[in-house]
Formats: sequence, C-alpha cells, structure tokens
Amino acid sequence: MTSYQINKLDRLFQQKVCEQPSLLGGVATVGHHFTHKTAGLAMRWYLPDGIPLTKDQHDKLHGKNREEMEARIIFSKPMAWQLDLIARKNITAKNIKYQNVVDYLEGRRTDYL
Repeated sequence: MTSYQINKLDRLFQQKVCEQPSLLGGVATVGHHFTHKTAGLAMRWYLPDGIPLTKDQHDKLHGKNREEMEARIIFSKPMAWQLDLIARKNITAKNIKYQNVVDYLEGRRTDYL
C-alpha cells in the first residue's frame, strides 16, 4: 500500500468515527485511536478502536488529564470492547489490501483482514 493510500484511509477512518457523537458528550470532530495506530495494521483502521471526541476532549486526553480521560472512556464502554481490542492487537497483519479497508470503512465488509 502506498503512503498516499494510507493517508487516504486515515482520513476516511477519522470521517467514519466522527459520524457518531462524542463518546463523552458533544459533537465529535476527532477520531482518537484508543490503541495507538502504530500498534499495527490490524488496529489502524479498526472502527471499534476509534473514539469520537471533541477537539477539547482530545487535547485533554493528550495532556495532563490523560489518565482521567482514559478512565472515562473505559468506564463508558463494555468489557467486551476491551477484550476485543486486546485480541485484535495481538493479530499480526501484513499485505492488507487497500480496497478491503475502504469497503470495511464504507460498511460493505465486516472486516478488512
């Protein structure tokens, strides 16, 4: 996959995550990766890992209120969400097809792996 395609998928991921209201209230403008996107391609565009937040909430999450904000996110999600992210993070994904990710993000596939 080219860097252009990766950037395009990152923007589409942000767009799809922000179609939902902020998890902590308000209009979402930022899709935060709960598991850092450098964790691997299995997580990078995985929608359950995308947390819709306002810019202010996202700034707090990356500031001195990180632990409090992460706790609020975890508290608002079911345990199954956490277990799913842990399992997904352990998948090593290579040779992801660009169109599979597009189709997944557009709702035409249930997964892109």
